[in-house]
Amino acid sequence: MAVLFIALSVILLTPLVIYPLVALQILKYRKPETFEADEVVDKKVSLVLVTKDSEEEILRKLLEIAEYTYIMTNLKVYVGLDGVIRDLDIKRLDLPYACSIINFTKLGKTEIQNRLTRDIDDELIAYTDTNSRWDANALNNLVSYMNEHQRCGYLSGRLVYDTTNDVAESKYWSTDLKLREFENIYGACVGGNGAIYCIRASAYSDFPAHISHDGYMPANVVVKGYSSNFCKSAVAFEKETNDKRKEFRRKIRMNRGQPFKKYFIPSKFNLFRYPYFTVFFIAHKYFKYLFYLLIPLWLLVFGILSKTLTYLLILFVGVVMLLGVLGLKTKLYQYLLTLGIAVLAQWIALYNTLKGDLKVTWDVQQESIR
Repeated sequence: MAVLFIALSVILLTPLVIYPLVALQILKYRKPETFEADEVVDKKVSLVLVTKDSEEEILRKLLEIAEYTYIMTNLKVYVGLDGVIRDLDIKRLDLPYACSIINFTKLGKTEIQNRLTRDIDDELIAYTDTNSRWDANALNNLVSYMNEHQRCGYLSGRLVYDTTNDVAESKYWSTDLKLREFENIYGACVGGNGAIYCIRASAYSDFPAHISHDGYMPANVVVKGYSSNFCKSAVAFEKETNDKRKEFRRKIRMNRGQPFKKYFIPSKFNLFRYPYFTVFFIAHKYFKYLFYLLIPLWLLVFGILSKTLTYLLILFVGVVMLLGVLGLKTKLYQYLLTLGIAVLAQWIALYNTLKGDLKVTWDVQQESIR
């Protein structure tokens, strides 16, 4: 039983502590590539935006795109409206780039991305959302990076939050970006974000509607022989929500399809063909997807080994959470709350999956698509 307890402890600590510490130590001795485009690349590119936001937000995003430091005649924007707006007037904006507005009937983000991408002839396709705003040089940095790195099939930009009062979420995201810098050294980034990324058309594959690009497109391009990379200089900004209810709904949505979804593209677990990606995916993502099982199992084994210590641990956590509810929101309280929300969201997503509920459309206004 003691051996099982140690094994479970190591597995739980791997994505939370061990893997980040190892990656940060390696980064001290092996610096990642620093990339910044020194001129505007002359290359045609398409930009895909899927949204159900208000007309005001969509028009704001289209005007923002017009400010990018890119050759506008080389850019075409495709806006997929997911069953909300039927008549979006963009002529009055006098946009300097080509723009197509396509209406869909509540198909969900991924399916609309599939349909829009099929009709695009450009070699490179960038993706964004209306929640974020890009740095003016972001698109040029994305395209320039992929133009200079022909082996790159998926390139994620850097998402920066304007402000956040959530210490746990802030620490998590800053650490995750460091992990992407580390994984980028080996061309094996295991995740991205929905706000800013670019895909080589030849590396693209249609995904089921409940599978997101940021979670599984890196694996898709790697098994096709491409690399999955991270471009720190391609920056998008987004406002962080401090509403835990919205964050909770987002986590449920992002976990839809579990526990089976994590085995999508099973060849990514082939250690012999994709050694870096397989190890990074397991240490960075896979064990986290199992928290809903691992944490209760760890507590059960801990309770068998020592009931007294288990009661003391439960009492300690209870006191920390109670004080947090009463207003004393310590860092430990925020970490425990974030972890608790994540595990509960996994259980709810599991229940939804088992009853056949894989809803892919938004019930509320778009939240963070990190």
